[in-house]
Amino acid sequence: ARKKNHLQEWEIGKIILSGHSGGYQVISSILDLGGLTPNVNEVWLFDGLYGQTGKFKSWIEKSNGRFINFYTANGGTKTETEKLMAQLTQQGTPFLATDENNMTPDQSSANRLQFIITGLPHDAVLHQHKTFLQFLKTSCLADILPERN
Repeated sequence: ARKKNHLQEWEIGKIILSGHSGGYQVISSILDLGGLTPNVNEVWLFDGLYGQTGKFKSWIEKSNGRFINFYTANGGTKTETEKLMAQLTQQGTPFLATDENNMTPDQSSANRLQFIITGLPHDAVLHQHKTFLQFLKTSCLADILPERN
């Protein structure tokens, strides 16, 4: 006898969209096209704000989600980052702009919009200082992370 496959009902939980470099293209499209956009709690770009800035700005304005833009001085993302920060400043939207070396977990938890410059090279922004893990520890998913020693 064959069993039929049954889909279990489930509810979509918290979503974090994160990408490095060219990953901004698919993330901006997800935010723009919608569907699950109301479930997107956080967006993290790792040296990836090369364009589509208006789509990210629109999500920032429509959501209460956390936006982290971790960027390098020479990776090609600095200009777009500065453009977005200038637009937010002009609108009176508060954000944190800091250097990675001065960033604390408390600042990461307390600030919805974060623009963090690093001295790392483009290819090292995710792993060298365990930045992804640090963001995860202060994210909307922090309460379900396993304990690590």
